[in-house]
Amino acid sequence: MKNELTKIFRDIMQDSKLNLLPSLTPTEISNWDSFNHLNLILALEDMYALEFSSEEINNISSVKDLIKCLEKKGITSDF
Repeated sequence: MKNELTKIFRDIMQDSKLNLLPSLTPTEISNWDSFNHLNLILALEDMYALEFSSEEINNISSVKDLIKCLEKKGITSDF
């Protein structure tokens, strides 16, 4: 999962050098605004063939939150 998430974050946030860590939040990642938050969610839904609820989307406030949400949906983490 780490490599896939890193690639998606780098693509969407337009930062090819982004070192993705679970502790990172939108305030620490350039371009992680509400628009790119939704783009991130859509990319993950497409990649893993799953859907996030509105509540889940609103509760993701860090990479760690995103990882936990994916784990609850059966995606194994290697972070």
